Amino acid sequence: MTPAAGNRDICRRFFEEVVSQGDLRVVDEICAPDYRLHATLSGPEAIDRQGLKELVASWRSSFPDGRITVEDMVAEGDLVAARMLERGTHVGEFRGVSPTGRPVAYGSMTFLRVVDDRITDHWGLLDMPSLLEQIGPHAPAKEEHPNIPLVRQALDAFSRSDMVDVKAYLAEDIVWHVPGRGRLGGDKNGLEEVIRFFGEAGVLGTTKLSIDVRRTMASDDSVSMFVHYHHVRGDEVFDQDGIELFRIAGGKIAEFWAFIRDSRSFDEFFR
Repeated sequence: MTPAAGNRDICRRFFEEVVSQGDLRVVDEICAPDYRLHATLSGPEAIDRQGLKELVASWRSSFPDGRITVEDMVAEGDLVAARMLERGTHVGEFRGVSPTGRPVAYGSMTFLRVVDDRITDHWGLLDMPSLLEQIGPHAPAKEEHPNIPLVRQALDAFSRSDMVDVKAYLAEDIVWHVPGRGRLGGDKNGLEEVIRFFGEAGVLGTTKLSIDVRRTMASDDSVSMFVHYHHVRGDEVFDQDGIELFRIAGGKIAEFWAFIRDSRSFDEFFR
């Protein structure tokens, strides 16, 4: 079994045994002592393993039959990304909303780091507006998070190969994590190195880029997108689904990760 496959199995255990089955004993087995979770449900501050157990217990008291279905999962190095569908029945109070008995279904995206067979870092975003809408007509309406148009505008400039416009959205000390093991793979540090990478990848004219955003979730410091890539260079075509994660700081993109369903095809296209 490859390390990436092993990491995927560990994360699947987390979603199935810890969250869907509520077996909190598994937390100490597969989550490192210094585990930290940054998530929509946990609030602005990271929480530890004990906080995770309390969060899962609280969620399951609101949705006792809650289950997670992993719809997409990709792994690269020590990172795993997943797009999921969460379902359950609202039979306990949730965020001040009394039980309604209604079934709910909403999307979520999560990113985990696995080191030495244990989860050390965990970022999770769920479609909270959709969930609240399903459990009560008086749930507060929520406008699109301001980080979402920021990232969309950056991607639009990227697709137009407008590097002057792109630079306006990127932090000077940005870190750009490139997937795969090909000549372009690895971390690019700083604005100038990232722009040079775009040139090496053919973004500046030799490749026609198209990034179709299928689903977006955001928090105050991050944006997650499920996307479809359609890149064309001559007779060659790169057609793949992926998940992108942007860390936002000071109104700019400070860090970026991409998880592609088939990273080998990425290496081949950008060889």
